[in-house]
Amino acid sequence: MPSESSLIEASWSTSPSRLSELSEHRDKGVRAAVAHNPATPTAVLERLAADKHHLPRYGVAQNADPRSWKITLQARDPDVRVILAQRHDLDERTLQRLLGDPNYRVRESLAASSRRTKLIAELAGDEHASVRSTAALSEVLAQDDL
Repeated sequence: MPSESSLIEASWSTSPSRLSELSEHRDKGVRAAVAHNPATPTAVLERLAADKHHLPRYGVAQNADPRSWKITLQARDPDVRVILAQRHDLDERTLQRLLGDPNYRVRESLAASSRRTKLIAELAGDEHASVRSTAALSEVLAQDDL
């Protein structure tokens, strides 16, 4: 279990150099807290996106800094991109990259979470049946789009 002091140190006001040190902490909870932090340096986020445990990887996808979105889009683990696709604050460029993701589960996650009618309409025509059916269940999709 991470010490409270380590988690506090990984907070928003922590210096980038200390965040870099904490990113190598043996506890996955501390590494995940560092991954969530928008002040975490890019190189550290890149390393955490490939962490052996899923919590730090998911933390990068949940980080509010748009730098983390670019890193997450390149993640080898598609589950990290699935987490990114659930965000509602992504810019158009990131959404378009997710829309073209080769892993259908990423597109399916986008279809399940997006509130953008145009995006859902595009996903309703996806090549994968699971993505199409998820898009069809969206409340924002008009009957004409089906």
